[in-house]
Amino acid sequence: MCTPIGHSLAALGLFYVTGSKPVKEDTRRLGWFILLANLPDFDFIPGILIGDPGRFHHGISHSIGLALIIFMLAWWWNRPKLANSRLATAFIAFALVGSHLLLDWLTWDPPGYNGQGIPFLWPWSDVYYLAPQTIFLRVERQDLLSAETLTNNLTGLAIELAVLVPLVLLARWWMLRRINKSQPL
Repeated sequence: MCTPIGHSLAALGLFYVTGSKPVKEDTRRLGWFILLANLPDFDFIPGILIGDPGRFHHGISHSIGLALIIFMLAWWWNRPKLANSRLATAFIAFALVGSHLLLDWLTWDPPGYNGQGIPFLWPWSDVYYLAPQTIFLRVERQDLLSAETLTNNLTGLAIELAVLVPLVLLARWWMLRRINKSQPL
């Protein structure tokens, strides 16, 4: 799995691609984006409560099933709005959860509690999927202060930043270009 920083960078990129306001003018929307992009990792909470943080990780919360549930909830929650914005909001929510799935699919994941990879097609399939060629390193959660864990996690974070920051900057440039073109002369 990627770090919350990696998932939040994906949210920031989607914020720029779908937005028309700078971050400082739209922080509430950005907060929702970051929350939704990190939502699948909330499956750590029940594991933490029973003293085994990874017990439920990479389960059904890392599936298209959850993304579709979020799509429906976003569509329902925005019911008083215009149909186009309602549907757009639902698709954006789906894309944010989907960004999490994509990044975790691209993350090296050893066999563990829930197989290897993510159960992408749940509820239609229990098969776990992992990219044939991964990009990101798995975040280690055992013995957090050991040199090996720190080295792995900092290396993984560096890779995430190297891959995702340029994409976020490109998305920001695209948004600013779009905003500037819409300004009257």
